[in-house]
Amino acid sequence: MVSISGDKGKGGFLDRLEPFFNKLNGLGKMRKIAIFAGTIIFIVGLYFWLMYLPKNREIEKLNKKSKSLEMQVVTAKRKAFRLKSIKEELENRKEEYLHVMKALPDTKEIPGILSSLSSSAKESGLKLFNITPGEETAEDFYAEIPITVQIDGSFHQIAVFFDKVSRFNRIVEIKSAKMKLTPGNRIIASCQAVTYR
Repeated sequence: MVSISGDKGKGGFLDRLEPFFNKLNGLGKMRKIAIFAGTIIFIVGLYFWLMYLPKNREIEKLNKKSKSLEMQVVTAKRKAFRLKSIKEELENRKEEYLHVMKALPDTKEIPGILSSLSSSAKESGLKLFNITPGEETAEDFYAEIPITVQIDGSFHQIAVFFDKVSRFNRIVEIKSAKMKLTPGNRIIASCQAVTYR
């Protein structure tokens, strides 16, 4: 029989366990195996309850958080890709806007358009009787400015004039034209042109 004694002498922890170990030595082999197995199961159960389960729950939480973060990253990447295409579209729209704005004169440029109409009529071989801007009419985001043009020439000359007007950098539209044939096979036309501001 082995004697177990503590460092602190009588009354130490190991001294108090000595009767337990003596009793254990007196048990049969099967009981010792059962106690040993029970102790192992208790330790494993205690480890499982105190260490494994809490850590496992924490791992599950972290996995869910990781998946959530991955979804956020995927969503952010999609948005970043869409943002790039939206920026490209915005740049294209800006170019279109600038192009349209070049075609829409402001009030200061109306005399330039009148001059262009006059010179186009003369280049087409037409006689220009009158060119008069009318009252501006406000629309949603632009204004219409009517211009009355009275010309005299052949049908071909008038067609060339209309073609020249359609090629202006600024938008000028011939909305209506009243034509009258004269005895000398010439046409007197009163045209209603419209430009936009």
